[in-house]
Amino acid sequence: MASSSSNSNPPKETVYDVFMSFKGEDTRSGFTSYLYDALIQQGYKTFFDDENLPRGNAISKGLLKAIEDSRSSIVILSENYAFSSWCLTELAKIVDCMENKGQIVLPIFYLVDPSHVRNQRESYRKAFEKHESNPELNPTEMDSWKKALKAVANLSGWTLKKSDVEAKFIKDFIAKISCILESKKSGNMGPNVFGKAITNSTLQTMPEYIGKEITASKRSHVALKLIKADNKLVNARTFLENLKGRYGNGVSTLCLIYNATGGTVENAGNINWFGQTVGESPYPEKIENGQWVAFLHVHDSEAAARSIAATVYRGRNANGTVCEWMLSWYNSWDDQKMYTEIREDGHYARDYWNFIYNLLKNGGLNWTDTWNGCVSSVTAIGDGTSLTFEGVMKLVNA
Repeated sequence: MASSSSNSNPPKETVYDVFMSFKGEDTRSGFTSYLYDALIQQGYKTFFDDENLPRGNAISKGLLKAIEDSRSSIVILSENYAFSSWCLTELAKIVDCMENKGQIVLPIFYLVDPSHVRNQRESYRKAFEKHESNPELNPTEMDSWKKALKAVANLSGWTLKKSDVEAKFIKDFIAKISCILESKKSGNMGPNVFGKAITNSTLQTMPEYIGKEITASKRSHVALKLIKADNKLVNARTFLENLKGRYGNGVSTLCLIYNATGGTVENAGNINWFGQTVGESPYPEKIENGQWVAFLHVHDSEAAARSIAATVYRGRNANGTVCEWMLSWYNSWDDQKMYTEIREDGHYARDYWNFIYNLLKNGGLNWTDTWNGCVSSVTAIGDGTSLTFEGVMKLVNA
């Protein structure tokens, strides 16, 4: 079933690179402390328990605020994690920030089976039996805890087993998440936006543009010229490969979109016929000129064979007229198609999606549309369960 979404408010300025959620008695003096030290050594500002809270703050309000102020959260799910109502309240807040602010969530299953967390079995079942016997707890709140556990367990993070060497596990974990954390730390507009904006100031430092009038077409030209500069495309691809490695089997689409329109484009809506983006890589709200965005679109649990969706970005042509770029992909076990087009402002707010879906099903592995001085191109790379979709938005003659 198709679902659509539109812009949400941009995230507020963040304070911490990482928030750590864990059950103290299980891991504080060992694994969690070692992981915290490793994060600090890598330069990541990390919130660890209550040591960073200003004196006088209520612990609950301070911790919830710390979660809101963090770019990402590492959740260490251990045997006794669910026995703590405060850990579960933390987790519910983390999931809320993941779903509504695009916060990255990195779960570690510390000596527990992810399925036990997801379905509340073994120690997690015993923990909820204890909570349910407490008359002071709100059933609605307990439901939110269960949903949060399921949401995080579905992220299929990293599992540490008894046979694993913790020091090696931590070293490998840091190496794997560094690309994700660096994308957040770099100050990009979103966790999955890569590259510095190419603006008038950028061109004014280039000899060929000094003393000359700078136009949208020239900014578009330079953005295309620098499409692979500073490893931004490599970093975007690595980000997606790391995500894909954590999200099970089934069809998924690794989506990369580049803005070379000469100006900022803003998300004007999305439609998911089948599948959805994962919480760590939402549809970005804005893309500056010269930036790549990367997001992973995965199959629904009940439709493992399809990832089919479209996204719309609103920008301007060289004359300043508002246009909308629509980019879409159709990825199933046995068929892959791409389709893109450009139309006037507000076009996709009207109900053309059934018509577009039919165009998409009859699309190709490459598609280009030119309209009103704008160009949109999409390409499928690879096939099967991990198709890469690349889209480029630009101006004519850039």
